[in-house]
Amino acid sequence: MTDSRRRRGRDTERALAAWLNAHGFPDARAVEAFKAGPDILGIPGWAIEVKAAGDIRVPPAYLRQAARQTPPGDRHLLVARVNGQGTTDPGQWAAIQTLNQWRQP
Repeated sequence: MTDSRRRRGRDTERALAAWLNAHGFPDARAVEAFKAGPDILGIPGWAIEVKAAGDIRVPPAYLRQAARQTPPGDRHLLVARVNGQGTTDPGQWAAIQTLNQWRQP
């Protein structure tokens, strides 16, 4: 992975954490680079995986990765930012779950 792709991913994670902070989740934070587990911490009951990619087609591998990194009892969510969206309005990014996750109480 190139440095620019890593930087883009980290920028995306930080922007999402800031957006979540401003929208009712004051403890949301991006994890340290290369730390195992979800990309966003501080939202009890949720494990959030973040992807910044040129052409997101929601590969099953991304959803499997999110599921693997989700602690027992939590729900997982995949947040995707595609080229052209930038980091100024994370509210426009896609939030993706399996239907089974969505149905969980």
